[in-house]
Amino acid sequence: MSDNISSIGDATRRMTYAEMADIRRISVASAERLVRRKRWVRTTGNDGIVRVLVPLEEARKPPPRTKPIRRSAVSGQADSQGDKPAVRILEEALSALNDQLARERERADRAEQRIDELQALLTEERRRVIEILTRPWWRKWFR
Repeated sequence: MSDNISSIGDATRRMTYAEMADIRRISVASAERLVRRKRWVRTTGNDGIVRVLVPLEEARKPPPRTKPIRRSAVSGQADSQGDKPAVRILEEALSALNDQLARERERADRAEQRIDELQALLTEERRRVIEILTRPWWRKWFR
């Protein structure tokens, strides 16, 4: 850490957004969002620079790293670490999406079939109501 980072008590450090971004290997904008999300105390100095009271465990914590996929420049294949090439990953994702699309189409077809059935029932009920309403009143009693 740089020399101008001051320690406040045993639990926090006073850091600028730029210093926090450098330590955590994130952008300054991400550091600002992190401070807002965690609701850490911010103070503006006479020099106009905002400093944040950051807990020590957060000031030392590196961001989680993901394992990068290394590719051969010639073949486009993944290296010998067992990683899948990007084309294979995309093919698997496309296959999964196609399967899901087929399931959703079947579901939509069943829904349309049910709508047709309900419309037929509604039409029949409308016909019955019209028939009842158009009969003479005395026939309604002797049906």
